[in-house]
Amino acid sequence: MALCPIKWRLFFQAHPMLSAAERTELNRSLDEFVGKPYADIAKHLTKRFGREITRNTVRYYAGLVNTEVPRARGRPKGVGRRSDIWDGIIPELLVLTGLPASRLYREICSLLAPIRLPFQESAFHERTSARTRVQDRGARDKKTTVLTRCRLRMRVIEVMPLGAQRKRVYLFGYEELTGYTSFDLLPNLQPDTPRVARFVRDIEQYLGLPIRRVLINIELPKSRLSTYLPHTEIEQFAKQGGFASFQSPFGRKAEIDWLERIVKKQNTDVARGRAMEAKLAMKEFVRSVKNDRTWRRLSERDICRRKLAETLAPWLGVRFKLRTPSRSPRY
Repeated sequence: MALCPIKWRLFFQAHPMLSAAERTELNRSLDEFVGKPYADIAKHLTKRFGREITRNTVRYYAGLVNTEVPRARGRPKGVGRRSDIWDGIIPELLVLTGLPASRLYREICSLLAPIRLPFQESAFHERTSARTRVQDRGARDKKTTVLTRCRLRMRVIEVMPLGAQRKRVYLFGYEELTGYTSFDLLPNLQPDTPRVARFVRDIEQYLGLPIRRVLINIELPKSRLSTYLPHTEIEQFAKQGGFASFQSPFGRKAEIDWLERIVKKQNTDVARGRAMEAKLAMKEFVRSVKNDRTWRRLSERDICRRKLAETLAPWLGVRFKLRTPSRSPRY
């Protein structure tokens, strides 16, 4: 069936015709860049020809290659992928956030925009298995109330600057419900109980929501931590040897500046809206309890609702605020 003129025009817009010489160069590039994405080949040809060559054009002409000579696809057999810093960062981000890999990929792309990740989603998924992933199975399935919906996930990361003797240690926090993210540079290269408790309370204050569940990978005495956070349930990640360690090409100031920009964008674009939704749900719950006179009969269920409403009420006036992480450790 012949294409109508409009469809022909759209077709040639998507696949601009190449000359014989250009097709020869394209075939040579397919051999040279075997295993590379079509987008990379398109960029190379755009520079080579002096006009834009799209990924769809490369894909179209690659499909016209003589099928009698099968062309190898993907990475050549026996050639391993060179590992990079993302092999450690991506599994660590999966653990910190608890997000599925596909959603984490989309959120990272959104955060870094207009800068793009140096690889496609398939390579992103390949890197998720570069290190054993720590699971907290069933933690998200726990029955929660309006008070205990927030859960803060906390991780410690070690960073060794290139050519430096002294490493830096960060404490990162990610709240599951809202996506609120924060970090601190730790003194003495080791988190202690008072500092971890203060970190939780600071995020509570800036998030404007109660945090009654904390998930950590830090070896701290639960009994002592419970003394500082008496109303908080403390959970531990599955056992994992040591903290994640990375090498960084940045100096301390540049590194913290970059982290601050990422965290501010995440909290402004994502966490602020989700926090407002959570507070509206709390407000509606408190209003319904106050307007419901059945609790005056003091049945067990009504007493629990009243106590929960009284606990939530002080948080209704707390506003979401952006937190500026500390640039230097607080000793």
